[in-house]
Amino acid sequence: MVAESDETRNANAPAVTVVGAGLAGCEAAWQLARLGCGVRLFEMRPAVETGAHRTAGPAELVCSNSFKGRDISGSHGALKAEGRLLGSLLLHLAEECAVPAGAALAVDRERFSRAVERTLTDEPLIELIRREVTTFPDAPAILAAGPLLSPALAGELRSELGSRRLFFHDATAPVVTRESLDESCLFAAGRHGRDGDYLNVGLSREDYAAFIEVLRNAPRAPVAGIEEDLSDGDYAVFEGCLPLEVLAGRSPEAPRFGPLRPVGLRNPATGESYHAVLQLRAEDAAGERWGLVGCQTRLTPPAQRDLFRRLPGLERAEFVRYGRMHRNGYLDGPRLLRPTLELRGRPGVFVAGQLSGAEGYTEAVVTGLLAGVSLARRLIGLSPLTPPRESLLGALTRTLAGEGLAPGTAAGPVSANFGLTPPLNVKVRGRRHRRRARALRGLAACRAFNHRLRSTPLPHPGANP
Repeated sequence: MVAESDETRNANAPAVTVVGAGLAGCEAAWQLARLGCGVRLFEMRPAVETGAHRTAGPAELVCSNSFKGRDISGSHGALKAEGRLLGSLLLHLAEECAVPAGAALAVDRERFSRAVERTLTDEPLIELIRREVTTFPDAPAILAAGPLLSPALAGELRSELGSRRLFFHDATAPVVTRESLDESCLFAAGRHGRDGDYLNVGLSREDYAAFIEVLRNAPRAPVAGIEEDLSDGDYAVFEGCLPLEVLAGRSPEAPRFGPLRPVGLRNPATGESYHAVLQLRAEDAAGERWGLVGCQTRLTPPAQRDLFRRLPGLERAEFVRYGRMHRNGYLDGPRLLRPTLELRGRPGVFVAGQLSGAEGYTEAVVTGLLAGVSLARRLIGLSPLTPPRESLLGALTRTLAGEGLAPGTAAGPVSANFGLTPPLNVKVRGRRHRRRARALRGLAACRAFNHRLRSTPLPHPGANP
């Protein structure tokens, strides 16, 4: 689709197979192409659906529309800064497709996917192939099939790699239309008065108690892609993104110390503060669709309508998307991966994105970037480079590969966080200042790493975003 024929490619460019046109696969394909490598980018949708995706577009954001914070004092902001420094295409396009979200980088999902597809289809070195991959690809290749890879490919990976079955369950949050909201009952504000990009539902102690009571007793839906229904406590969930009902099941107060926390939120018109606050964030540039922040759930659609329509201002909410749960698979990184994301014993085959165990949108993008650049180096006889441990990218990939973990530690999904990086060698007072110091140290290390990566370039003119 992208290349009309093989003749449009660089005749000397080696053909690379990239499996999966999600965030990691698209970023990897772009990085390979800008270094002069021909790419065959495989995507099984729309012929094979996942149960969680809604479109066949590349780089579709399945869960939230947010890449999380921009501030480098937070790990997600620092990781984005590293990705931009290394020349990420998708982070560049995410900024172009951003919607108001205060200090966070949130995007219009559909516009973002279209922008990625347009950029890739304009690149003659990339061929997008709409076909399921069911066999283990020969090198050179990048496995970026994502956590929702097809059963056929999952079975092939287990057979080829001898990996035990690893997965967790993830959930999405509902989305409603703005015109169906009663905004006289809502207030626009951001935490600590920093912005007014969110709509907020303030809950009294009584409102919150009633909400939690209904939430804890509401019926759950079967998990998409799983034959058997799973009872509470019988399925693995990612601690960084818990379904609201799982959180409430642990403690009635847990949601208001998590996604419904009221800290820093006051009604600017009245000065009133609340026992708990549910926030809504724009999903599209026109502000017509709004997501319920942190309200990922596996409740049945009728139960979701009943629950959220009990809240002030949401009594007539029109749902354009319901929350749902799906199973995410990943590989046993500590046993299978090198810190460069290359498979041990399989030179020239790399793994990126959530399949590697990296959990999060930005994590998927930057691991795709590293895999693409590393494979391009491998193709001209250079060894892949391991990112410095002081950078969040390096700390993340080293952790995925099991570096620094106690022997026998089980593999699990990993998000970037400053706790993965080495301690500072100077004393810095204040948590925020310490995080910023780690971020700046990581960026300096990443800048030197980028210089080493690009010191032997394979230029493809005009490819820089």
